[in-house]
Amino acid sequence: MTLALRFLAEVVVIGFDSEFLVVPLFLALVIYFFIRIFLLKNKSKSFVIIDLAFILYCFLVINSLYFPLEIYYNSNCVELKDIHFNLMPFVNTYKSLVTTTNSGLSLTSLIYIIGNLFVFVPLSLFLLLRFPERKYLNTLIIISISLFAEIFQLILIFITKDSHRIIDIDDLLLNFIGATTSWLILNKLFK
Repeated sequence: MTLALRFLAEVVVIGFDSEFLVVPLFLALVIYFFIRIFLLKNKSKSFVIIDLAFILYCFLVINSLYFPLEIYYNSNCVELKDIHFNLMPFVNTYKSLVTTTNSGLSLTSLIYIIGNLFVFVPLSLFLLLRFPERKYLNTLIIISISLFAEIFQLILIFITKDSHRIIDIDDLLLNFIGATTSWLILNKLFK
């Protein structure tokens, strides 16, 4: 079997980690931004550094939300009834908070809640630093990106035939609460 076919078989059957796409793109962007920093004036350099930090943040969010991406080649198509939806606000969050283990609150539940609250805090900071006058548009952008993340997750379920992912309204609500709260706090701090 040729090397290309063996690689394709591994990707299709086993799946691939984020390093497959993210690392080369990340390195190219870092090189590009360092070249831009050396060619720009002092005022523009601060925006380039903010932009670079934001792109690094985007890579981390994409990596944590969507990778490792497993493609189930020999599986049947995923049907809508196989997908786990939670459209009742804070039901899963409440259940995970009141469900206790031997040592108290589950660490996984706590990471889930805190992660969803803080995942878009850097986005709030970026929007505040780059576009401070667009308050309502910034809020709309935060809501839209959070909604897009859930919709893209649903699309990935159909593409990869992986029905283990969950579409949860709590994710949207916690993202919005965390991003909006941080945006309000940061807005007061930077005035």
